[in-house]
Amino acid sequence: MNIFEHIKADREAGTPDLGGWAWFGGRDDLYLATNRGGRRYVMGFKRKGMRSAQPTFQIGGIMHGAIDDLTEYEVGDGVARGQAQADECPTVYRMDVKSVDHPDARRIARVPQLERIALAAESLLNSIEVGFDEHGGWIPNEVIDALREACK
Repeated sequence: MNIFEHIKADREAGTPDLGGWAWFGGRDDLYLATNRGGRRYVMGFKRKGMRSAQPTFQIGGIMHGAIDDLTEYEVGDGVARGQAQADECPTVYRMDVKSVDHPDARRIARVPQLERIALAAESLLNSIEVGFDEHGGWIPNEVIDALREACK
């Protein structure tokens, strides 16, 4: 899959946009949630051991610890998800995390790549003359408008 197919798949499977995501909470509680639609949790944090915390992501209305349930590891056969499964899997001999297997976690990790794409789109928009591409072909107005809207 290319980046655009990954984006579409994770947007479909993850927490909906609902007008954007924002940070909420207070001194002792911080979480990322939707701006509308009842502040649906995207990511929170919970205690991990005596001195640590782990991010949590929602699956079926329940927040799951990323380390406990969702991590994928650099080594192993790729089947283990989370710390307990990794402890049981003989192919995971090192606990180096490769990723968090959740669509919202993948979306968050993809931000730098999306920023590069957005900046390239802005550059493209600034370099084209309205209506025509660099080869003299017609660019539909809705494409130009969509690029302008995305660059706001």
